[in-house]
Amino acid sequence: MRDVLIHGYFRTDVRLLYKTATRDITELKPHIQTMLDELNKN
Repeated sequence: MRDVLIHGYFRTDVRLLYKTATRDITELKPHIQTMLDELNKN
């Protein structure tokens, strides 16, 4: 996805990007929070 955004900006399907971002953020949020909690322990 990064390469498409960086190198094909004008061909990016904004709807697909939004759908992917919102879906993936929801799935990743607990994992990100766990990592942040671990970092804050130190």
